[in-house]
Amino acid sequence: MSNVIPAWEMMMTTWEILGKNHPELARFMDIGLEWAVKYYERMDLSKAYIVAMRKRMNSSSTVSTNVVY
Repeated sequence: MSNVIPAWEMMMTTWEILGKNHPELARFMDIGLEWAVKYYERMDLSKAYIVAMRKRMNSSSTVSTNVVY
């Protein structure tokens, strides 16, 4: 579970980049981002988020951020 949150953040960042780089997709990306932010805010309020982030900080696993779009 500790990798879900960074993966979710990466997905949101990717959609933002896609919307900026492809204006014809921006309206679709924006709709998806509205929902993604809504669920992200819910995660932020949950105790599971705190547990997952603590586990992540104590873990040696990483999520690659070397993605090109």
